[in-house]
Amino acid sequence: MSFSLSENAVRFFPENERAHEGCFVTRTRAALLSAAVVLSLVVIGLTVHYLSPDRGQHCQHKDEQSQRGATTVATETTAASPSSVATPEVIRLRRHLLPIHYSLKLFPDFYGNDTSLFHFRGEVKIQFECKESTSTITLHSKQLTLDGGGGGRISALQATDAGSWTINGWSENDEQELLTLTLDTPLVAGKAFQLELNFTGKLKDDLKGIYWSSYVEGNVTRRLMTSQMEPKDARKVLPCFDEPNFKATFDVIIVRNKNMTSLSNMELNHSIPISGDLVEDHFLRTPVPMSSYLLAFTVCTDFEYVQKFTRTGTRFRVYARREVISNARYALEIGIKIQEFFEEYFNISYPLSKQDMLAVPDFAPGAMENWGLIVYRETALLYDPQSSSLANKIRVATVVAHELAHQWFGNLVSPDWWDDLWLNEGLASYFEYVGVDFAEKEWGFMNHFLTDEIHSVFSLDSLNSSHPVFFEIHSVDDINSVFDTITYSKGASIVRMMQNFLGEKTFRAGLTRYLSRHRLSNANHNDLWNALNEEAAVDGVRYGALNVSSVMSGWLKQSGYPVLSIRLPERIGKRAIIKVTQRRFLIDRNSSSAENDERENDFLWTVPFTFTVSTQLNWTNPSFQWISSREASVPVNANPFRNGSVGMWVIGNVGQFGYYRVNYDPENWRNLIGQLKTNHELIPVKNRAQIIDDAFQLARAGLVEEVTGFRTTQYLHLETEVVPWRAAMTNVLNTAALLDRSPVYGHLEEYILKRLIPLYEKLGWEESRNDSTNRKLLRSDVIRWTCFFGHRHCLDTASERYRQWMQSALRIPGDVRETVLCHGIGEGGRGEWDFAFDRYQQETKADEVNRLLKALSCARAPWILTRYLNYTWEKIRKQDAPHAFAYVAKNPVGRYLAWKFFVSQWKNIEDRYGNGVFLLPYMIRSVTAAFNTHDDLHQLMAFGKSASSELGVGSKTYDQAIEKTRLNIEWMARNEEKLSRWLLTNKQRL
Repeated sequence: MSFSLSENAVRFFPENERAHEGCFVTRTRAALLSAAVVLSLVVIGLTVHYLSPDRGQHCQHKDEQSQRGATTVATETTAASPSSVATPEVIRLRRHLLPIHYSLKLFPDFYGNDTSLFHFRGEVKIQFECKESTSTITLHSKQLTLDGGGGGRISALQATDAGSWTINGWSENDEQELLTLTLDTPLVAGKAFQLELNFTGKLKDDLKGIYWSSYVEGNVTRRLMTSQMEPKDARKVLPCFDEPNFKATFDVIIVRNKNMTSLSNMELNHSIPISGDLVEDHFLRTPVPMSSYLLAFTVCTDFEYVQKFTRTGTRFRVYARREVISNARYALEIGIKIQEFFEEYFNISYPLSKQDMLAVPDFAPGAMENWGLIVYRETALLYDPQSSSLANKIRVATVVAHELAHQWFGNLVSPDWWDDLWLNEGLASYFEYVGVDFAEKEWGFMNHFLTDEIHSVFSLDSLNSSHPVFFEIHSVDDINSVFDTITYSKGASIVRMMQNFLGEKTFRAGLTRYLSRHRLSNANHNDLWNALNEEAAVDGVRYGALNVSSVMSGWLKQSGYPVLSIRLPERIGKRAIIKVTQRRFLIDRNSSSAENDERENDFLWTVPFTFTVSTQLNWTNPSFQWISSREASVPVNANPFRNGSVGMWVIGNVGQFGYYRVNYDPENWRNLIGQLKTNHELIPVKNRAQIIDDAFQLARAGLVEEVTGFRTTQYLHLETEVVPWRAAMTNVLNTAALLDRSPVYGHLEEYILKRLIPLYEKLGWEESRNDSTNRKLLRSDVIRWTCFFGHRHCLDTASERYRQWMQSALRIPGDVRETVLCHGIGEGGRGEWDFAFDRYQQETKADEVNRLLKALSCARAPWILTRYLNYTWEKIRKQDAPHAFAYVAKNPVGRYLAWKFFVSQWKNIEDRYGNGVFLLPYMIRSVTAAFNTHDDLHQLMAFGKSASSELGVGSKTYDQAIEKTRLNIEWMARNEEKLSRWLLTNKQRL
């Protein structure tokens, strides 16, 4: 699953309720029936599992089912009274009952005019195996009502095992979403059972489980139903064993209106008219077992597809609304290319016969990797070569590559539990870069990994409130919380580090060994370490007493990361050494207690340390040594002093493949900055970006002089590569957000414009046919930054182009369109804003909708921004409203308007987004990012005190916001005056 929180980055990974109708029973009776269902499901699963020759195998998918065809003898159950006894906290189900196969029939009824009556009806047969005799059955169920007409039947799968089971009682735990049934007769170990039940649920527009949404085509409003199960919303669609290591096959039947189309994980087998306008679509059985969270289906109208076949014969389709299907071609082409590449890279074929990618108007995450039916937001799948920006094209390629990587990491081999989610998301986040780099070689995409992944996650992982990549799940909310930047970006970063120290050959073969060994099953991180260790032994890769497990344990199970402090080479007799020390890098060390300081000393990593010396440069095969102690003396292979030592410098972490920062002694910093000024191209692009980001963050932590970061930017008017510019401007813009109410802001504005304007004038506004990808991205960024800092020519150009656009006299190129729209509105007034909002309401192309959504937040009139925030409840799509809110919060004029809105509307926000994975944390992070006063902190803490019991998935983000606000206050007190003096002296110098 991919998500997007950074709208300006090259890599984009953007961001549920119900209804009753039909035959119902009382809540008590429904609970009993639900309990019976759960018990039967468990028994059936265990039986099927033992009867199946593949019972030890698992794989990840959203909806695939198959039956064994065994004779069944059904015995109807009876319902008992619910138990009021409190149940102990249960995070994971016992594995004494194992599902084998689900047969699901689902009728989503969303055809009337009253959306409050929308609901779905379902029938499920669950075959399961009993591995251990038991009188209780526990499974997952959420907001489902058992149908009294369906009864609930449990039977032995084999006729010779016929028997009778009665449910004596049941209990449910709404918080943990569990249903437990008590039987009068124990289920027999080694036998298989089948549970049948009918149920109903409300069908809402909540973006979870199965949900409805709508869109306008022409003047007609059309509805569709789609699904999103990960991580734990399959239980919202059917009673099931809703954990990743309970795998089963699936049969799916969808009931739909005859004028609509349905899709699921597998191909349509046949359709049967049933009554009136209704049709049953029967899909083929999934040929492999998969986790419940990969179950997927949709029912839609007027969707079309483009299609090709891969070299291995997989049917590959991209579905979209008829109105935008022409924009699906790029996703089809690059999707096939990347899937074929992954099949070759891993030496494992994609196991299904079809690969459908579906673009839907409303979807909470960026995309979801369901086997055979990958679902995307439209912005993550559709690209219009006539109007979309290059950044949008990159986003499509990146998200498609991420989801296709999941077909191996997540679907073929699934994590045993959510604490190892990084085995899905970290590996997919790394391989999205590998896939795109293969498919679009001219982009130089691997360079962007630094700014989009490493530097981004470094910021979060330098807080005391960070968490390890692998951490224990203590509550249901923790399952949602694990879908964060640490899991995705730190996970990807340590994978990239492994690839570098193992070598590509060993890394690639080790992954194939891992995937082959655990194919269609589950794994944990030790399984990955074992496979890589074995391959390293085969290839003769040696680490002395180390192995992959001992190296990687600290990176996986400790919060944070180290900073290595290194000194210039010293002569020791005839040898030369570099002294290296490591410690945990924290932005805030002042608030640590003595006990915490002592604990911090326990943080050690086994660091793959690489370096090169200016007098003997070697960027492709740098010097290497493992650092696993607090201090080390590293030998320099050749004499670095043979040509003298004046101006000598060392760069550690060559290529920034290691997940650590590097600090230098003052002389080394001076020499490095001098090298950037005299000939920056002597240092490769990745290390230029690394030096800049490290300098800013080391200064923020007080480990180097406060202005060291800005000193690394003095050469930027000479820089023509986008990656170092982005590394610099991310830090400059963060500083600007803290200073936008300070007199120092004016000095900062002058300083950075002095470096931007030469490049702005050189690149211009007009694109050339021969421009490289780097030049196109740099032009777009430089224009945006130059306008942001108020350059008059830039603002006037944007305003004039906006005026001409309002008069329908100008087509604005996609790469500068966002800047023109933003500053056309910002420099204008109510008329410009209203014009853009009218266009937003009429627009059908998702990427243009996003541009308008962001541009509308650029207004400078507080009343307009307040009105815009109010519109997020009724005139903006539910999936887009958090982004509109975040954009307003990033506007200095809108920051406190957004905070006031957030606090006053908290209950509504929590009701709408509190149970999601990404959106609530995103809103908290956005609205508090620039808090930097004691009053800000007081308000934030007061909010937390009143809302602490409701924060849920936002709790960790709230704790991080408190820590960041304190750090911002300290930064202002320590740096405002010093930075003012330095900027005043240097703002006109080049």
